[in-house]
Amino acid sequence: WTTKISQYELPYLWDKVTGTFETYWQDDEFQAFDEHAGPRLRQAIQAERHIAADSSTTINFDLRPFPFQEEILDTLAAERAIQDKHRQLVVAATGTGKTMIAAFDYARVARHLGRKPRLLYIAHRKEILNQALLSFRCVVRDQNFGDLLFDGKDSGQRDHLFCSIQSYNSRSLIDEAADRFEYIVVDEFHHAAAPSYQALLGHVQPTILLGLTATPERSDQLDVLSWFGGRASAEIRLPDAINRRLLCPFQYFGVADSVDLDGLAWQRGGYRIDDLDRLYTGNDIRAKLIFEKLCDTVLNPADLRGLAFCVSVAHAEFMARFFDDNGIPSISLSSQSSDVERNSAQQRLRDRSIKIIFVVDLYNEGVDIPEVDTVLFLRPTESLTVFLQQLGRGLRLHPDKECLTVLDFIGAQRKEFRFASRFRALSGKPTAKLDDEIESEFPHLPSGCVIKLERVAQQRVLENVRESIRLIRPRMLASLRDLTQYLGRTPTLEDALEYFDTTLDELLKRGMWSRLLTDAGIGEPINAPDEQQLAKGLCRLSHINCPQQIGELKKYVASASAKNSDTFPTLIEMLQLTLWGTRHSEMSLEAADQRLRTNPTAINDLVAVLDYRLKHSPLIASTMSSAYHPLAIHAAYTRDEILVALGHWSFNNRPSQREGVLHLKDRKLDVFFVTLQKSEDEYSPTTMYEDYLISHDCFHWQSQSNTSQQSPTGQRYIRHNEMGYTPLLFVRETKSLPSGLSAPYHFLGPCSHVGHSGSRPVSITWKLHYPVPTRLLRAMTRQIAV
Repeated sequence: WTTKISQYELPYLWDKVTGTFETYWQDDEFQAFDEHAGPRLRQAIQAERHIAADSSTTINFDLRPFPFQEEILDTLAAERAIQDKHRQLVVAATGTGKTMIAAFDYARVARHLGRKPRLLYIAHRKEILNQALLSFRCVVRDQNFGDLLFDGKDSGQRDHLFCSIQSYNSRSLIDEAADRFEYIVVDEFHHAAAPSYQALLGHVQPTILLGLTATPERSDQLDVLSWFGGRASAEIRLPDAINRRLLCPFQYFGVADSVDLDGLAWQRGGYRIDDLDRLYTGNDIRAKLIFEKLCDTVLNPADLRGLAFCVSVAHAEFMARFFDDNGIPSISLSSQSSDVERNSAQQRLRDRSIKIIFVVDLYNEGVDIPEVDTVLFLRPTESLTVFLQQLGRGLRLHPDKECLTVLDFIGAQRKEFRFASRFRALSGKPTAKLDDEIESEFPHLPSGCVIKLERVAQQRVLENVRESIRLIRPRMLASLRDLTQYLGRTPTLEDALEYFDTTLDELLKRGMWSRLLTDAGIGEPINAPDEQQLAKGLCRLSHINCPQQIGELKKYVASASAKNSDTFPTLIEMLQLTLWGTRHSEMSLEAADQRLRTNPTAINDLVAVLDYRLKHSPLIASTMSSAYHPLAIHAAYTRDEILVALGHWSFNNRPSQREGVLHLKDRKLDVFFVTLQKSEDEYSPTTMYEDYLISHDCFHWQSQSNTSQQSPTGQRYIRHNEMGYTPLLFVRETKSLPSGLSAPYHFLGPCSHVGHSGSRPVSITWKLHYPVPTRLLRAMTRQIAV
């Protein structure tokens, strides 16, 4: 479709469009084309045509990761640098570039070391190894890199091997020293429970072990995550992969089920299989509903290739028989089916002699058919990971399908069942208020995707989501008791956040963590003077994400007193201001320190918050500059913390600061506080400035509406270099977090003027001295087209 927009009738919308275009124009994926670019373009096109067919293709240009892949690479690097975690798992649907992530990560490590570390890449199929070898050669730009060790084929060198697990064992590589290989990749890590893999993993001691899998949860309940500290390091989100056309778009239909489950028992994180089987198997009324909804939804049932996920073998057999009897040829498969039966079923589905395979416990490795264009969820799936694994079976790209059709049969659920996580996982804007997204019919889905919920299904989902995100305190306490029973120990702060599928600030709004445990009857009695005040302070601290700052504060808390601590004094002042808020300015900093230290419960909770935030910090090694110490580039700070750090505030002296600009004459700094996503409810027309990130290192900013180019302030902005001034940029997406707290700002650091236009206000393009990391770039540029 085409839309006509007038710059004069709709100037606000026009500015949005031009801003978005400028962001695309500056994107690294677009290269300038001039009279010298022709040979490079022809070479790239030629390489793209032959790269799949010819493993000897030479790449004479640098390959770069997609932004979402770069985010994962940053996460891996941060875990190694901050947590000293060197066994890591990346979860991604088949076809989304897991191998390329491994290649880019290896290249990063090689650049850091100044040499190519000894590499072992393990997989169980020759096709995977061939693809991996080609990917690594292209990324490291060395067509002599690495050799295959497979099917009796020998290698001329042993430093960079792409090896099948069978060859690893048969060639006695296990007899090599445990640290022989510095960097080991195990592809399709869900096979790791097999004895052949266990021998490998039990022996090797590499500097880095990277696991790749599409299916971390196995049908046989063997724990893949145990090798990685119990959790995956990173996961490629489906919206990212769909937007990049690495996966096909989906059309998701939520159908009101005829069977309600709210009366069933809930044990160890889910419904009992026997109870579900009793309700579903032999239920002709429900089977008829499923049949009719499928026929009403798909364009031509005779052409579909479908997978349907069932609760039991008996349920799968019953459904296959029902559909077969009603004119849609179908069969059932389970983990009990032989390889011959599975291969035959897949081929019959491809040639459409059958239309649907009803499966149970085959979401991981039993069924992998790119032609699948329809998925039926015929049972409740409590695990988000399993849900995404099952959905991913239909998202593979194939020439025969434009999109995946999904039918999810939604019955009334117990309160313990959670819809929220799955719909967040499908949304392109996971931080948005989920109940609003549902009522608005999901406006932020990936390109080409649709979610349609029937009226009753939408009511059920909304009720469930609102119950789960409201975090009503009495229900939370009961849930904490259930979680304790399930874990067999007192839950940690991280356990609770994962269980409630919430954020740290949302949880701490309900009180101190120790208080929640005590009131649930599973914690020790607490000793917490100033509990109400410090509970709010700990909640305000939940944004902290600078590893150096967290490390310094942990040393400060562990010391006997502030005087005995070598922690930078301004960091202590920032902490105390955050903990005590603006109402305790009459208290001295020394008194604040003493009151905190005589509060053992608050100290324990503070350490728990700092430990959690350190573990989940996205920063690798925050760039500290002595000019702005203790502020770290790209770390998050509240406005109050920034004002203390820059010396404008102290614990006892807090001048009023309401504007989005701050002129610090003594330090020759102009400080800009920018909120990207402005609403008319919170900002007047004269303060709806056009601020947005153009690229990794360029930012478009508008001055206050009364600032002209000729004014002293305007001249100071434009001629800051010759006047000795430094502009500092602090940027946040929204004014408030979903929890109601004021959103923190990200410190983008110093910047320089590169161009300006207009007057009252002046539009300025700033060049950032420190390029913005991908995780911030994606969030900040996304705001332009909202």
